[in-house]
Amino acid sequence: ISNKMETYNLLSSSGINVPKYNVINSVEALKASLAKFKYPQNTVISKPSNGRGGRGLYVFLGKDKPPSWLGSGKRETRITLDSFSFKTLIDVVHGECLVMPMLSSPAYDVDLMAIKGDVKAIVVRERINPSGIPFQGNKILQNKTIEKYCKEIAKILNLDGLHDIDLMTDDEGNACIIEVNPRPSGSMAASLIAGVPIIDIAILSLLKQKIPTVNIKDDITVLPGNDNIMRIVHEKN
Repeated sequence: ISNKMETYNLLSSSGINVPKYNVINSVEALKASLAKFKYPQNTVISKPSNGRGGRGLYVFLGKDKPPSWLGSGKRETRITLDSFSFKTLIDVVHGECLVMPMLSSPAYDVDLMAIKGDVKAIVVRERINPSGIPFQGNKILQNKTIEKYCKEIAKILNLDGLHDIDLMTDDEGNACIIEVNPRPSGSMAASLIAGVPIIDIAILSLLKQKIPTVNIKDDITVLPGNDNIMRIVHEKN
């Protein structure tokens, strides 16, 4: 799962919705992919096949007025129409890369604990800041569609342990995988503060002990406070 191309190929062959993408490893292939996805009319993304956390991600900003948060993190690079050049293309291509159309918000982090593909706990968190960095809070949601989607991913990839699945939204309004991280999310504290003891569930699952039932009836918003202590706002469905 560290290789996005292999992950996408495996999931796609099993009928799972994945982003549209081209695999490139040369400047000429990059130019062809940009044209295929209608740059500069449309915004296009390039990122390494093997990479994490936005490292090596380039956003080719098109004429479609992409949101200001897209590619605004410290690890990404935004390429405007004015700064686009042949040198830029050379900088982008470092080994195998994926080129794909822009996905949109809402964006999600999904905390998922599984044992050999069998999901023991799942928490869907919509990002307040779709880019994820800096963390500006989460909405913890009861979204059965996304839960089912991620459970299918876990089964196909035979996930084992505590994982973080990053999702965005495609042009048809469906949740779409970005990547699977074989580790806890950096913002998993939001799940803990919302009342989901996912670390406890992970430990109990590994020890084959009884897992507590967690029932959150309302959506919950977790925000960072001015004193660095998170606060919770309950929202009735």
